[in-house]
Amino acid sequence: IQTRLQIEQELTNANKRWQITFDSMPDFISIHDRDFTILHANQALIDFLGKSPEEIIGAKCCQIFHSSCTPWTTCPHRELLATGRSHTSEVNDPHLGIPLLVTVVPIRREGEIIGSIHIAKDISHQKTLEEERQKNINLESIASLCGGLAHDFNNLLTALGGYIDLASMEKRPERLTQWLGQAKMVTNLTTELTSQLLTFSKGGTPILKYISVPMLIHGNIDRFSKTLPNVKTNVNIDDDIWPISGDNEQLRTVLRNLFYNAAEAMPKGGTLTIEAHNVPEEYNCTPLNQDSVLITLRDEGIGISPQIIDRIFDPYFTTSSKGSTKGKGLGLALCHSIIRKHHGHIAVSSTENHGTTVSIYLPAIVAPTA
Repeated sequence: IQTRLQIEQELTNANKRWQITFDSMPDFISIHDRDFTILHANQALIDFLGKSPEEIIGAKCCQIFHSSCTPWTTCPHRELLATGRSHTSEVNDPHLGIPLLVTVVPIRREGEIIGSIHIAKDISHQKTLEEERQKNINLESIASLCGGLAHDFNNLLTALGGYIDLASMEKRPERLTQWLGQAKMVTNLTTELTSQLLTFSKGGTPILKYISVPMLIHGNIDRFSKTLPNVKTNVNIDDDIWPISGDNEQLRTVLRNLFYNAAEAMPKGGTLTIEAHNVPEEYNCTPLNQDSVLITLRDEGIGISPQIIDRIFDPYFTTSSKGSTKGKGLGLALCHSIIRKHHGHIAVSSTENHGTTVSIYLPAIVAPTA
């Protein structure tokens, strides 16, 4: 009898220790059976819900957590029963009032799932910090854009004003024509910058036409090779490459910017490899989810630091040293904007001192199979 009483006391003490530990956890913890019934809830969860234990225990989790008669759209418990595996997901239900990161773990008996443990963390603070971080990044981008634009327009207007002043003082007709010609050139540059801004912003909708990828690439390479002879080009294009639908002038702008970025990364010269391949929908791991043409440009340049690679598409962001004019402007930001408006995808991978690869996915025009 004494032994039985000791065992019962030990079981009671063990249960108390378990309950104390369970209720001491700051996360919201509950135990559910297969039928979505809540069997246990710790004190943190009870306090958060503002209900009595009697209201919670024995009720369906969808009723308690979501005020619904059916499971939540992305119910973690239902997902666990379907897959048989632990998993973590974010739950954002306005009824709960806060975002939660929920981890569910199966409870098994002889290999069969008989329920699950739910551990939910309040991630409101992390969300606030992330929103603040993103806001700061956006403000930095806007500040960089405003500063760059002010610098560019100031230079153009200064030059324009100088040429007009010279023209106003000139008495020789031939020199007057020269200064006015220079002023006209500056206005053209200003117009081009304004056009880039329009394309970068909500305007600049591409005029889509049938485009041959080989002609697009080779046409740009011919112009590029004449201006930068110290950079060799190596081209590899699938023989059966699909055509694309795009704005020829805008896509030429993308390639031109990428060519010159690659050249700047190889000041002593090097090889720029341009490839174009078909990517069927089933092999497309980008958000496009359709048959695409992949154009890659790979240089042998100085590469990009991991600390700044996420910012390279910011307008007027530069990887160059202070005081340098290289790498500044709307170049990569413009490329990103144009590709996005073509419903495409652009990505950059790089290793310092081992070059950079730019990958562009564009929707293909594929003839239906018979």
